[in-house]
Amino acid sequence: MNRILIPTDFTEESLQLIEFAMLNFTSDKLDIVLIHGYRPPDLNMRYYSPNRILSKLCSTKFAKGVRNISNDHRDRINRIQIQVYTGANSIAFSDFLKSHRINAAVLPNVPFVFPRGGRSFDLTKLISRHLSNIVEVPLSRSRDQVIEPRFSLLGLWYF
Repeated sequence: MNRILIPTDFTEESLQLIEFAMLNFTSDKLDIVLIHGYRPPDLNMRYYSPNRILSKLCSTKFAKGVRNISNDHRDRINRIQIQVYTGANSIAFSDFLKSHRINAAVLPNVPFVFPRGGRSFDLTKLISRHLSNIVEVPLSRSRDQVIEPRFSLLGLWYF
Protein backbone atom coordinates (compact mmCIF):
# COMPACT_ATOMS: atom_id res chain seq x y z
CA MET A 1 0.00 0.00 0.00
CA ASN A 2 1.24 3.47 -0.86
CA ARG A 3 1.54 5.96 2.00
CA ILE A 4 1.58 9.38 0.40
CA LEU A 5 2.74 12.53 2.19
CA ILE A 6 1.03 15.75 1.10
CA PRO A 7 1.83 19.14 2.62
CA THR A 8 -1.10 21.42 3.36
CA ASP A 9 -1.73 25.01 4.33
CA PHE A 10 -5.33 24.15 5.28
CA THR A 11 -6.82 25.87 2.24
CA GLU A 12 -9.36 24.18 0.04
CA GLU A 13 -6.96 24.65 -2.89
CA SER A 14 -4.37 22.43 -1.20
CA LEU A 15 -6.86 19.55 -1.35
CA GLN A 16 -6.22 19.43 -5.10
CA LEU A 17 -3.01 17.58 -4.24
CA ILE A 18 -5.06 14.59 -3.05
CA GLU A 19 -6.69 14.39 -6.48
CA PHE A 20 -3.26 14.43 -8.11
CA ALA A 21 -2.12 11.64 -5.77
CA MET A 22 -4.99 9.46 -6.96
CA LEU A 23 -4.12 10.19 -10.59
CA ASN A 24 -0.41 9.41 -10.16
CA PHE A 25 -0.54 6.40 -7.83
CA THR A 26 -3.06 4.08 -9.42
CA SER A 27 -1.86 0.62 -8.39
CA ASP A 28 -3.10 0.40 -4.78
CA LYS A 29 -5.44 2.00 -2.31
CA LEU A 30 -3.78 5.03 -0.77
CA ASP A 31 -3.08 6.04 2.78
CA ILE A 32 -2.70 9.81 2.65
CA VAL A 33 -0.96 11.83 5.32
CA LEU A 34 -1.64 15.55 5.12
CA ILE A 35 1.16 17.37 6.95
CA HIS A 36 1.52 20.91 8.21
CA GLY A 37 4.70 22.40 9.65
CA TYR A 38 4.23 24.27 12.91
CA ARG A 39 6.66 25.74 15.44
CA PRO A 40 5.14 25.39 18.92
CA PRO A 41 5.92 28.04 21.52
CA ASP A 42 9.00 27.33 23.61
CA LEU A 43 7.22 28.01 26.89
CA ASN A 44 4.58 25.79 28.45
CA MET A 45 5.32 22.71 26.32
CA ARG A 46 3.39 20.60 28.82
CA TYR A 47 0.22 22.26 27.48
CA TYR A 48 1.14 21.56 23.85
CA SER A 49 -1.49 19.55 22.02
CA PRO A 50 -1.50 18.72 18.29
CA ASN A 51 -5.30 18.52 18.43
CA ARG A 52 -5.51 22.04 19.81
CA ILE A 53 -3.25 23.29 17.02
CA LEU A 54 -5.34 21.47 14.41
CA SER A 55 -8.53 22.98 15.76
CA LYS A 56 -7.00 26.46 15.43
CA LEU A 57 -5.60 25.98 11.92
CA CYS A 58 -8.14 23.71 10.25
CA SER A 59 -11.27 25.48 9.00
CA THR A 60 -14.61 23.73 8.81
CA LYS A 61 -14.53 24.09 5.01
CA PHE A 62 -11.19 22.27 4.88
CA ALA A 63 -12.36 19.48 7.21
CA LYS A 64 -15.55 19.08 5.19
CA GLY A 65 -13.49 18.94 1.97
CA VAL A 66 -11.31 16.16 3.42
CA ARG A 67 -14.40 14.18 4.47
CA ASN A 68 -16.01 14.64 1.04
CA ILE A 69 -12.90 13.45 -0.80
CA SER A 70 -12.55 10.47 1.53
CA ASN A 71 -16.20 9.48 1.08
CA ASP A 72 -16.27 10.08 -2.68
CA HIS A 73 -13.14 7.99 -3.28
CA ARG A 74 -13.52 5.10 -0.83
CA ASP A 75 -12.44 2.70 -3.55
CA ARG A 76 -9.08 4.53 -3.95
CA ILE A 77 -8.38 5.99 -0.51
CA ASN A 78 -7.96 3.79 2.53
CA ARG A 79 -7.69 6.73 4.94
CA ILE A 80 -6.62 10.36 5.24
CA GLN A 81 -4.69 11.52 8.30
CA ILE A 82 -3.85 15.09 9.22
CA GLN A 83 -0.56 15.54 11.09
CA VAL A 84 1.14 18.57 12.57
CA TYR A 85 4.94 18.35 12.25
CA THR A 86 6.76 20.22 15.02
CA GLY A 87 10.25 18.83 14.58
CA ALA A 88 13.25 21.13 14.73
CA ASN A 89 15.63 19.59 12.19
CA SER A 90 16.21 17.18 9.33
CA ILE A 91 16.86 14.19 11.61
CA ALA A 92 13.49 14.63 13.31
CA PHE A 93 11.80 14.77 9.91
CA SER A 94 13.55 11.58 8.80
CA ASP A 95 12.28 9.88 11.97
CA PHE A 96 8.77 11.18 11.21
CA LEU A 97 8.89 9.62 7.73
CA LYS A 98 10.10 6.28 9.10
CA SER A 99 7.56 6.12 11.91
CA HIS A 100 4.69 6.86 9.48
CA ARG A 101 6.14 4.53 6.79
CA ILE A 102 5.88 7.23 4.10
CA ASN A 103 7.10 6.04 0.69
CA ALA A 104 6.05 8.88 -1.65
CA ALA A 105 4.94 12.49 -1.73
CA VAL A 106 2.91 14.87 -3.85
CA LEU A 107 4.20 18.44 -3.77
CA PRO A 108 2.91 21.68 -5.28
CA ASN A 109 5.10 23.29 -7.93
CA VAL A 110 5.23 26.47 -5.85
CA PRO A 111 5.95 26.48 -2.12
CA PHE A 112 3.32 27.46 0.40
CA VAL A 113 3.76 30.97 1.77
CA PHE A 114 2.61 31.70 5.29
CA PRO A 115 2.10 35.10 6.93
CA ARG A 116 5.13 36.64 8.58
CA GLY A 117 5.33 36.16 12.30
CA GLY A 118 3.12 33.07 12.28
CA ARG A 119 4.18 29.68 13.59
CA SER A 120 3.45 27.73 10.38
CA PHE A 121 6.25 26.89 7.95
CA ASP A 122 6.55 25.26 4.54
CA LEU A 123 7.77 21.66 4.44
CA THR A 124 8.20 21.21 0.67
CA LYS A 125 12.01 21.64 0.66
CA LEU A 126 12.40 19.27 3.59
CA ILE A 127 10.19 16.66 1.93
CA SER A 128 12.07 16.89 -1.37
CA ARG A 129 15.39 16.32 0.42
CA HIS A 130 14.20 13.16 2.18
CA LEU A 131 12.03 11.34 -0.34
CA SER A 132 12.95 10.18 -3.82
CA ASN A 133 9.47 9.19 -5.02
CA ILE A 134 7.99 12.66 -5.46
CA VAL A 135 5.37 13.91 -7.87
CA GLU A 136 5.38 17.68 -8.37
CA VAL A 137 2.09 19.09 -9.62
CA PRO A 138 0.64 22.49 -10.44
CA LEU A 139 -1.51 24.00 -7.72
CA SER A 140 -3.97 26.69 -8.70
CA ARG A 141 -4.59 29.32 -6.08
CA SER A 142 -6.97 32.21 -5.84
CA ARG A 143 -5.41 35.64 -6.30
CA ASP A 144 -5.72 36.63 -2.66
CA GLN A 145 -3.61 33.64 -1.56
CA VAL A 146 -0.59 34.45 -3.70
CA ILE A 147 1.90 36.25 -1.47
CA GLU A 148 5.42 37.19 -2.43
CA PRO A 149 7.87 35.02 -0.47
CA ARG A 150 10.26 36.77 1.90
CA PHE A 151 13.67 35.61 2.97
CA SER A 152 13.90 34.49 6.58
CA LEU A 153 16.92 33.41 8.57
CA LEU A 154 14.70 30.85 10.30
CA GLY A 155 14.62 28.86 7.06
CA LEU A 156 18.36 28.25 7.34
CA TRP A 157 17.76 26.01 10.38
CA TYR A 158 16.30 23.29 8.15
CA PHE A 159 19.26 22.93 5.77
